[in-house]
Amino acid sequence: MLTLSQAADELLGDYPLRRKASSVRYLKQRIAQLKAHMGGMMLIEITPDIIAEYQGIRLKEGALGSTINAEVMFALRLMGEIGDAVRLKLKRERRIRLPKNKNSGTALMQEEEAALLQAARVPVVIKGGKMDLKATRSPAIRPAIMLALNTTMRESEIRTLR
Repeated sequence: MLTLSQAADELLGDYPLRRKASSVRYLKQRIAQLKAHMGGMMLIEITPDIIAEYQGIRLKEGALGSTINAEVMFALRLMGEIGDAVRLKLKRERRIRLPKNKNSGTALMQEEEAALLQAARVPVVIKGGKMDLKATRSPAIRPAIMLALNTTMRESEIRTLR
């Protein structure tokens, strides 16, 4: 019988051939958490109570409900038919899904936006003058902030732009 760690390694074997790099990265992050907590357990040992305990541990670590839900779904997927049975039991007991984070952020106030843009300014140093050490030295920061403010793109979306 396989351990969760072995099943995860099998899944990751050809996963990059069929998926985008960002999907592979996301799966590896979720699997790393699963391996850290349940990697040495045989798949048959992972019960609904183990999954519920895992959810509690991850919540105490500060992970978001949606992240934990994704990790649990990957664990159940790795478990195959055993995972299907565990999933059904958890679903019946209404323990399968944690609530998603309701506080997904708030819009910046005009003053906050102005302060952010002011902090992102690139200093202009006149010959013989002193540089404002509080100002940024990267000319790419202000355009990135403007892009984020005007498109509501997430940090990860901006970082992966080509």
